[in-house]
Amino acid sequence: MFQHYRVFKNELLFSVGEFVDEMYLIVKGTFGLNLGYYNDNYEVAVIKENDYFGDLLMHTNEQSPYELKCKSRIAEILILKKDDFITIKSTCYENILKILKKSFKMLELLSRRRQVFL
Repeated sequence: MFQHYRVFKNELLFSVGEFVDEMYLIVKGTFGLNLGYYNDNYEVAVIKENDYFGDLLMHTNEQSPYELKCKSRIAEILILKKDDFITIKSTCYENILKILKKSFKMLELLSRRRQVFL
């Protein structure tokens, strides 16, 4: 599901105006989040190792107001595509529902046992 990439200094992961359909997990290196050429490349954040970016843009289906540019000589990232994210999310949701149902059944059984003893 995750795709591993090596990225080099000044390489863009996405530009202002693009639709982002991926989430980026930074394994090694740093990236600058800036407002692009027409806004003098004003940097609004630095994304570092163990950080991630793109999840909100991926969900909103709107054009990005930012560009994400590699600041390190070499960086490594993991990319999670939107479809894979949805699969993981739905799988986790289904598992959480199963756990909750089992928990409620256990509570119901315990409640019945308690009433028998009272």
